[in-house]
Amino acid sequence: MKYTLKGNYWNGIYTLPSASGPESAEKIETKYCPADLSTTLWQCHISYQHVDKVIESAWDGFEVWKNEVVKKRVEFINRFKKALIDQKEQIINALSLETGITHWESTLEFDETINAMSFAIDNCQEKLKPQQLKLEENAIGNVFYRPLGPSLIIGNDIQSFSFISAYLVPVLLSGNSIILHPSLKLAYSAQLIVDCFHKAEFPKGVINLLQGDKETTKRLLKEKAVKGVYFTGRKEMGKFVIENTYQDLSKLSTLTLSGKNPCIIHKDVDIDSVMAELLKAVFLSCGQRITSTSMVVIHNDIKDEFITKFHTLAKRIIIDHPIESKKQPFLGPLIDKQALDSYLMFIGMAKREGIEEIMRGKNVEKEHKGYYVSPSIHYAKDLNQKGHFISSEIMGPNCTFVSYDTIEQAVEIANKTEFGLVSSIYTKDSKLSDFCLQQLQHGQININTPTTNISFRLPFGGIKNSGNFHPIGANLINSCVYSQSNLQMNNVVSSDIKSLIGLEE
Repeated sequence: MKYTLKGNYWNGIYTLPSASGPESAEKIETKYCPADLSTTLWQCHISYQHVDKVIESAWDGFEVWKNEVVKKRVEFINRFKKALIDQKEQIINALSLETGITHWESTLEFDETINAMSFAIDNCQEKLKPQQLKLEENAIGNVFYRPLGPSLIIGNDIQSFSFISAYLVPVLLSGNSIILHPSLKLAYSAQLIVDCFHKAEFPKGVINLLQGDKETTKRLLKEKAVKGVYFTGRKEMGKFVIENTYQDLSKLSTLTLSGKNPCIIHKDVDIDSVMAELLKAVFLSCGQRITSTSMVVIHNDIKDEFITKFHTLAKRIIIDHPIESKKQPFLGPLIDKQALDSYLMFIGMAKREGIEEIMRGKNVEKEHKGYYVSPSIHYAKDLNQKGHFISSEIMGPNCTFVSYDTIEQAVEIANKTEFGLVSSIYTKDSKLSDFCLQQLQHGQININTPTTNISFRLPFGGIKNSGNFHPIGANLINSCVYSQSNLQMNNVVSSDIKSLIGLEE
């Protein structure tokens, strides 16, 4: 066993569910490294009985934390950030071994996250300041921003460190306590994050960790004490959150969900420069990012040349163990067997639905037995709405090209899916990019940069089936507080009112 899980965290300590007796764990999950199935990473003891204890701890922590001044909260968060930096290599290695994402990509995720946290600290402090407005001659209005209460952060499978951290700073700075409920696939990475909170010496109950499965998630969502719910990941989990919270009007849910993210490439681009960015956008994290480019809408004039070059480069991609490899790989394995089976199912589906296969996705045998697959490339003459392959989120290293003649056709193709997370357009023509900016139905539209290029200095969230209009990033603070207004007037009463109520002689 490479790692040891210490259990769930509440009231400032870890508690491991008992192995036997009335308080024993309901389940024990074993995690194998997706890059080397002979390596057992950890065992997780799941206890539904710990839900009540974590909720009670979070409520007690909230009662203390909400009264702490913002300046003091910032000091705690900065100590947490320093602890993360001190644990950098351990966190990066854990992320790579649990997800299969390469070491260099996990390092990039860590560094970008730390930088984003620094911005969030400054941005949130500014937005939490009370506002005072002079409403009329005798009236003053004040607006205060109050914390919601105990808040549930649900972890996702890929880029978990980035998205969890994107929630942590605004939720905590607002005065909310936290229940971190990570993906069961990343239990040890989450424990390392909580270790850093512990080192920062947050007040008891402000930080809580509950490991578990979908039943654990459901029980947490049903708890009346939970006031904020935050999740970035697959559409199916987003719907699960809504199904289990929609009747509770006191809950606020912030969801940033899946995408079938299109990239429009016009005929006027420099093919070689776009090629490098597109390869990364499609295949980073083995295509499992919610921001991964999965559909490339390519102009007919450059279609053949572009696809041929893309195919040639895709065949050269090095696939191997994320840490223990002779050459630095660009791709590691998929995260688990379910992801592998789903990817191969979609490859077969494409063939049945008449989509042209340019490069076949298949199992790849490596020195270490794992969930390794090769990239796949497909071409569709048009967007067949009756088929599932072209419209589904594949969550694997797949790129599907669809050709167009006019920019209106390109936008129509890009807008046809149920999703609306992020899109990109490559062109030198500002009129074309302006047209796309007006017509594309996505929460973020990138111009001459890939769909994977997001910044938490901007609002980031999807529309249609990619979110619920509560973006993360720069505007997330708005989903961590409620506005409390205050109206103050002097005692001057007009003579007209006095007359009406019989006060005037």
